[in-house]
Amino acid sequence: MTTMTQIKKVIKPILEKHNDLAFQGGIVVLKPVHHLVRGIILDRTSDATRFSLRWGVIHSFRSSPVFSTGFGAELFPRMRWSWNNPNLSNDLIRALETEALPRLRNIQSLNDYVELARQNILHGWDQQYLRKMPVDIAMGDFDAARAICRDVISRYTPETFPGDAEDKAHFADLKKLCAMLASDDRKGMAAMLHGFEAETVKNLKLEHVWETTPFPFELEAR
Repeated sequence: MTTMTQIKKVIKPILEKHNDLAFQGGIVVLKPVHHLVRGIILDRTSDATRFSLRWGVIHSFRSSPVFSTGFGAELFPRMRWSWNNPNLSNDLIRALETEALPRLRNIQSLNDYVELARQNILHGWDQQYLRKMPVDIAMGDFDAARAICRDVISRYTPETFPGDAEDKAHFADLKKLCAMLASDDRKGMAAMLHGFEAETVKNLKLEHVWETTPFPFELEAR
């Protein structure tokens, strides 16, 4: 079984080479963290001698308890990611430097993130209503967010929304955002989204690499 000791040992050389990387909670994270968490995960597989390697991005204002890699890609071929591979360290550095890190470093803005999402989702980013609506607000696309509130979120209450307790709590937050949007309460929306960011950063233990910054819609209002 892949252990944290093994992971720390194999990623140490890449961390020493690149000062924009940090390792926390099993994730190699690009710093600083703003509205996006860009990271790489080495995860265990059913084969104790192997692990999987994946890069991905999530928006930080989603109140997330874990880093799921969001939108991204697995690095292949999987046969390289074996603790029995005598060239593992070199193979890992090469893959991260030529495949993962260039992609992650190119994702700088929420616009870049949305473009990545459009490329990664089979049925389209525009159909991912509950994930998309807070991003629309953050980017200042209030008309798109209002359409989701009207056509999708208004159909349910937190009690009738399908899902577990965590899903219902998330939906309740989106209902609050819709109410703020309807009254053009920009300060309230900004405070709520920044609160989500703070919670996600705390859950992922990334406080030391997080820099709070305004959302695009806050800058437009200045």
